[in-house]
Amino acid sequence: MNTTATGFFVQRNIFSTRAKILGFYIENEGLSSFLLFPAKNQTPLIPFVRYELEYKANQSANIIKRLEMVSLNTSWCANPQRLAIAFFVCEVIQQTCLQKNFDAQANAVLLATEQKLMHSNNLFIIPLDFLCQWMEVLGYLPEAIDNANDFEVQEGVFSYHTHKKTAGATAWNRLLLKQDVADKEELREAFYLMLNYLNAQVPHFNVHQTVSILQQIFH
Repeated sequence: MNTTATGFFVQRNIFSTRAKILGFYIENEGLSSFLLFPAKNQTPLIPFVRYELEYKANQSANIIKRLEMVSLNTSWCANPQRLAIAFFVCEVIQQTCLQKNFDAQANAVLLATEQKLMHSNNLFIIPLDFLCQWMEVLGYLPEAIDNANDFEVQEGVFSYHTHKKTAGATAWNRLLLKQDVADKEELREAFYLMLNYLNAQVPHFNVHQTVSILQQIFH
C-alpha cells in the first residue's frame, strides 16, 4: 500500500547509477529520505519547492512511485538570487534537522520563508530573517538587549562595551528588536556573525558552499 505526503525538497544524493536519494522536509514527519528511480518526463526537482510524494515504504527504503510539484508559484525560481537563497535554506535544514523529527514551528518558518521568496522585494534580508527564526526553532536564538555592540559567540550573549565591539553585533541585535537596519555592510556583518555563532553551536555545521553562492546578493 502506498503512502502520500507533502513536503519541501531539500537534498539530493546519488545512491547508484540508477537511483537517487532525495531529502524532503515532510509535513507532520520532518526531514525524511526517499529513493527515486528517475524516469523519462520526470518532474523537475527544484530546491525549497513543495512536492506531493506517493511512496511505498519497506524495511530498507521509502521508494517514490509518484512525484508532483504542488507549490502554486515557482516563478521565483527563475531569479538566480532567489534560487541562491533557496539553496542556502536547504543546506541549513539538512545540517540542523534530525531525521523524522517534525516541528510545527519549523514548518511554519519554512512556509513563511517560501512566501518571502515568492513575494518579497527585499532579498537582502531574507537569509537573515530565516536564520533568526530557525535559531529560535533550534533553541539557539540569543536574547537582544538595549544598545548591544558586542556578541560572545561561544556563550551566545549580547553585551555592551565601551572599548570592545564585534562586527555585526549591533545590526543583529537591532534586527531581533524589530528595528530597521538599512546599511548593507552592517547586515552583511550580522549575517556572517550568525553563521559563526551556528558554527560554534551546531556540530559539523558548514554551509560554506552555498554561502559562496549566496555572496552574489550581498554586493
